[in-house]
Amino acid sequence: MCRVLQRNRVIWAPTGQEDFGGATDLARAAASRDLCLYSFGQRRSTLRTDVLGERAGFRRENIGLRTLDSREMMDMTKSWAEPFKIKMVEPIRMTTPEHREQAIQEAGYNTFLLRSEDVYVDLLTDSGTSAMSDYQWAGLMVGDEAYAGSRSFYHLVEAVREVYGYEELIPTHQGRGAEHILSQILIKPGDIVPGNMYFTTTRFHQEHAGATFVDVIIDEAHDPADIHPFKGNVDLDKLAALIDRVGADRIPYFSLETNVNMAGGQPVSMANLKATYELCRRHGILVLLDATRALENAWFIKQREGGYEDRSVAEILREICSHSDGATVSSKKDNLVNIGGFLALRDPELAREARSPSGYEECRVVSCRVVPPPRTQSGCGLHRMGGSKGAVCAICPQAER
Repeated sequence: MCRVLQRNRVIWAPTGQEDFGGATDLARAAASRDLCLYSFGQRRSTLRTDVLGERAGFRRENIGLRTLDSREMMDMTKSWAEPFKIKMVEPIRMTTPEHREQAIQEAGYNTFLLRSEDVYVDLLTDSGTSAMSDYQWAGLMVGDEAYAGSRSFYHLVEAVREVYGYEELIPTHQGRGAEHILSQILIKPGDIVPGNMYFTTTRFHQEHAGATFVDVIIDEAHDPADIHPFKGNVDLDKLAALIDRVGADRIPYFSLETNVNMAGGQPVSMANLKATYELCRRHGILVLLDATRALENAWFIKQREGGYEDRSVAEILREICSHSDGATVSSKKDNLVNIGGFLALRDPELAREARSPSGYEECRVVSCRVVPPPRTQSGCGLHRMGGSKGAVCAICPQAER
């Protein structure tokens, strides 16, 4: 695909040569004096493509225009160059093999005990490592730091409803805060929590609350050499057998992770999500997602699962979440922010319990003041009260959308 110029969402290419590429694109286009301008959707009337073409040196009579649909536009704008500018760099220290060997020995071969300055290429986590956009950094300045009722909180609520489809929101400092709240309000000692493998903090909070975690992921997930396209899938036979053995009343919820971290980021298929949700609903068991990487999972479904190739990632994400009763999210991954997370739920009563002092121990992390909860649907208001930083609430909606 020839990409001579790209300005105001217009793709410029020599007429009849839309499919060639290379370093001489601009020279060949200028020599041909023929131009085809591609515009996106209904923006055609505002682009003044004839004027733009003439300014670039092309004759008006040789300028053509074709309007693209969204799929064509997406295909044509694929480029080897990233569609953004990097405005900041952070220096890292070059180390020697001898230095690194000494550092890992002093750390007892435990990567969590290494000092960050001793690590040249850090692959420990992707959490909070993404660069934020200019709009997100601007959000830090315009975030409403009101002690209660911050408009930034309501912007976050609107964004979560729009992107994920959940009505109730409890913001947290990151994903593990949401996991803790969920475990405290749903789990009682002796409960069983099945899941498709686990993430370390998720399992810790479940077991700290008194539950036993049971892995019911498919066997292929444990074989790195297996090329199954959805190795995060739930083994429905294992899950059904577990329900029969322990009883549905001992299972407060099913913990379903999208793009399973411990399996190397392996996705779950939409068909498996639906089947798991239907099985759990028949037994009165909630399904709670770890939707931290649900956006990536949606992309894998688009690429690998029949019937979804023409659906947008946003549409697929909403469908993923529709097969659940709520989700915990660390916004430091897919949402591309350096801090933040949330617990999202459908049930207003469950959300009220999560917001009460008994459930909202997260307040000790985000410095919310504990007050007696009025008997209202929205709970005691801790989720909207001082400490849930307005700037953080402001940058998350930009990333989610």
